[in-house]
Amino acid sequence: MDAPPFYFVSKWVRHAFAFFSLLDGDAERGALLVSNNLKTNLFTMTNDELQSKTIAFLRFPLIVGVVLIHCYYKELPIGGVKVPVMDEYPIYKLIADLFSQVLARTAVPLFFLISGYLFFYKSSFSWPMYGSKLRKRAQTLLLPYLFWNGALVGLHLLIELLFPSVLSGEAKPVLDNGWCDWWDTFWAREPSEPGGMPMPINYPLWFIRDLMVLVVFSPLVYAMVRYLRQYALALLGFLWLIYDGASTPGLSPNAWFFFSLGAFYSVHRRNFVVETRPLLRGRHCFMWFWL
Repeated sequence: MDAPPFYFVSKWVRHAFAFFSLLDGDAERGALLVSNNLKTNLFTMTNDELQSKTIAFLRFPLIVGVVLIHCYYKELPIGGVKVPVMDEYPIYKLIADLFSQVLARTAVPLFFLISGYLFFYKSSFSWPMYGSKLRKRAQTLLLPYLFWNGALVGLHLLIELLFPSVLSGEAKPVLDNGWCDWWDTFWAREPSEPGGMPMPINYPLWFIRDLMVLVVFSPLVYAMVRYLRQYALALLGFLWLIYDGASTPGLSPNAWFFFSLGAFYSVHRRNFVVETRPLLRGRHCFMWFWL
């Protein structure tokens, strides 16, 4: 008989807290949560292996976090009418704010941190290495970025040609685009809300856009974290703290600070999992009752 879906969720959560226990240095509690095979794998790891496993383990919940950020709706259609659910349903607002605007907001900074760490992982910076990284990132970042933005442009064009009546008419027709329009489409369209950050037409891909900029300027990032060390991080962290949400495309303080923070750990061969253990010690997640 197939195991029920809840079994797999429960197993994943159990293994999750085994990781948190190990990060917290609480091997005894972690051992109670996992099977013998997983226990052997977890508690015989080196610190580098644990860090690698932690990065791999975090990918799924961080992806879920990004999805939750984009599922934050102030209005929802109910009975064919748009209802301001944030005003009408305070419980909905509380839950939506907690998951989409608080917990999930850690996902993008952590993705930048991991990207910065992996970019410089176990490699001394050199110009040949930089050229090699650029070629690889052109395949893994630039090509998908162009493809998925282009796919959305193609979809808009198809709708304009086949179903023009469903469009509001506010946007400029695709076939009338000039060079500046194409630049805005693929790089930085005007934000829909005042004070917002300019986005590409496929707006979730702003993360890829900013990451590509960081890759191009990675020699500068390397020089800052290699020679200025904590002083560079302090300056970038200050800019991040006073960041009001609007920025020049590709120059988001959020992206620069966390990418540089990850680069700092990688360049100086420091293990961020080991160094964050004191922050976790004695502060277990409120969801222990699941177990």
